[in-house]
Amino acid sequence: SGIESRRNGPRRRASMSQRKNNQHQDDENKNLCEGCDKMESTTTRLTKAPGAPKRFKSAYIFFSTWKHRQVREQLKNSGSDTKMVNVARVVADAWKKLDHADRGIWEEMARIDRERFETQKSSYKGPWKVAVPPRAAESRHLKAPKRPIPAYLAFSNERRKAIRRSHPQLTNGQVSKILADAWRSAPQDVRQSYLDEASERRKQYNAEVAAWSADIIAPEQNRAAVIASSKGLVENGVDEERKSPSLRNESTTGLLTISNLRTPTTSG
Repeated sequence: SGIESRRNGPRRRASMSQRKNNQHQDDENKNLCEGCDKMESTTTRLTKAPGAPKRFKSAYIFFSTWKHRQVREQLKNSGSDTKMVNVARVVADAWKKLDHADRGIWEEMARIDRERFETQKSSYKGPWKVAVPPRAAESRHLKAPKRPIPAYLAFSNERRKAIRRSHPQLTNGQVSKILADAWRSAPQDVRQSYLDEASERRKQYNAEVAAWSADIIAPEQNRAAVIASSKGLVENGVDEERKSPSLRNESTTGLLTISNLRTPTTSG
């Protein structure tokens, strides 16, 4: 027992010493974290400039937005109280079960949206990031000019309600397919009229953004650029982490054409 006591004694003393060292390390980490919090509180936050092109969506984002709406409508009609986390699981399972042809519909929409982004990015000359004072963030975005709607969206908005009234049994996906087919088969002069109107709306929007930026954003652009550059966020007007190979630039008409669409056959 004496031998056992001598064996355990140094171990207990070492254990107490180790606890003291751990406590000392915890105190140092706490002080370090407090210092980090103070530094972060004084750092200017950056946000996407309101006039910068909106980033493209993936095929799954397009599908999940449509599928979420469909599932919520079905649950509402059935009186179910299924939680949103379960709805998200249903959407994810439906995406996994899509066949190649049905998934191609959403991939085509994502391709068109990506080309839209690349086209707008190539002509955009303004800042991509701006500094946002914490208390002025909400009021600033409320005063920002609203984005103009593209030609195809204006075309579909004028016809969607009529299709709904004539065919109330159709799903959102089926209505979208009809609108896409109608746009694709519309006479060139009809399409061109919508394209011209969209071009005028874009010019007016750019002018409004320029005036808005001069009043609100311009005084902070230099400061925001320095901060963003130091963090590696901005390089030649493009986010470093979001830089992607440039896709081919097509005409506005080409960007709005959806080919080989057919009605999704997913199960609700």
